[in-house]
Amino acid sequence: AKLRQQIEILGNTNRNLLGEGISHMSQKDLRQLEQKIDKGHAKVRKRKEDAMLEEIDKLQRMERQLQQQNEYLRATIMESQCNQNTNLLLPHAEYDALPAFDSRNFLHANLMNPTHHFVRQEQTALQLG
Repeated sequence: AKLRQQIEILGNTNRNLLGEGISHMSQKDLRQLEQKIDKGHAKVRKRKEDAMLEEIDKLQRMERQLQQQNEYLRATIMESQCNQNTNLLLPHAEYDALPAFDSRNFLHANLMNPTHHFVRQEQTALQLG
């Protein structure tokens, strides 16, 4: 019996908080209901503000982290560009170690063209002398 009574009271309270069934309430009961609603609203507003502040803090930390990554990447790019510019200006031993160009090892671009793979046998012989 007590449990049913508590369930009924909670149901009435919920309906009252939703604005239902308040037409028969006294001025005093309406004032108390309004205070409950105001307190609940203040708690909800406070929790919402706290959640927003937590989110702002998280986003600011993420922003700082991204700025640090950007600075690192910019420095890396600048260093790479400086190294490229230095490499263009100064000869290196590895370039000096490359073999000199030998035209016998050179494959002419026209020989690589697929339309010139087969040479016709009917061409006239080359005459020297």
